[in-house]
Amino acid sequence: MQNLPKNLRTRIAPTPSGFLHIGNAFSFILTWLIARKTKGHLHLRIDDSDSTRTRLEYLEDIFENLNWLGLDYDSGAKNLTDFQQNYSQKDQFLFYQKLLNELIKKNQIYACNCSRSKIKKSSLSGKYLGFCQNRNLDFNSENVAWRIRIPTQKWISVSELFEIGNPTKKVLLSEITDDFVVRRKDKIPAYQIISLAEDMKENINFVVRGKDLEDSTIRQLFLAETLNLPHFQKALFWHHPLILDQKNEKLAKSKGAVSLQQMQKKGQNSSEIYQLVAKYLGISVSENVTLSELLEKFNLSESEAHFMEKFHLIK
Repeated sequence: MQNLPKNLRTRIAPTPSGFLHIGNAFSFILTWLIARKTKGHLHLRIDDSDSTRTRLEYLEDIFENLNWLGLDYDSGAKNLTDFQQNYSQKDQFLFYQKLLNELIKKNQIYACNCSRSKIKKSSLSGKYLGFCQNRNLDFNSENVAWRIRIPTQKWISVSELFEIGNPTKKVLLSEITDDFVVRRKDKIPAYQIISLAEDMKENINFVVRGKDLEDSTIRQLFLAETLNLPHFQKALFWHHPLILDQKNEKLAKSKGAVSLQQMQKKGQNSSEIYQLVAKYLGISVSENVTLSELLEKFNLSESEAHFMEKFHLIK
């Protein structure tokens, strides 16, 4: 099946910052289909490191809707209690800090106390221009973030599923990002470090993400190279097009995207989401398609020619 890794290990990684919506389900189902078709390993990872955004009802929603969608997985929390006791990222900060300490030893990061307003005032583009790079601020000072230095001529290689004609593309890092934050001012490790650490811990070698997360992939691959983590550098990625709403904007929790919970309350069922996935993959399915039918008919090679660039919520 294309150039997928042997002994495939992948994951779904919801964030409990809102109720899951159809865009989340779409990405999860694509991941599940490939994992099950290849007899790979599927891990459930819940990104709850930000306590200011995590709420109990959002955590419950994840387990309820994975069950509603019929998506099983091979490792990770089985329910809310199991997650709270054994899998919360809030209990893993010492593990993440080890990676940050390595970056300090390599002199790759520095402390920065610039505010967002200061950055906006000093840069027409809104990018951070490295004001604190040579100020040698104490890493342990209050109200400082930690940023990683971005070389000006650094190219990052990304192995992309279905990158036509060139499965490995190269991206100039400085065109994607400025010196990005790896530890926030509240002393919480940033998403890029946490995501890399969790994928490294689970030996993930295949990641399905929306196109809006391509820049995150580039940042994490740079971190992996800097930290000498070759396993993640060799990972394969599938950055699928996003499902858009009627305004051609991506579905987002923060913008009130229709949640899976709301769909259920309206009497809609999961087959409507399976239909959307089937349309994307170019699969002909029955009107009330089941997940097992979708899996049976799923063939990634045959679906390649049918990929679309834009998707709209089907009402």
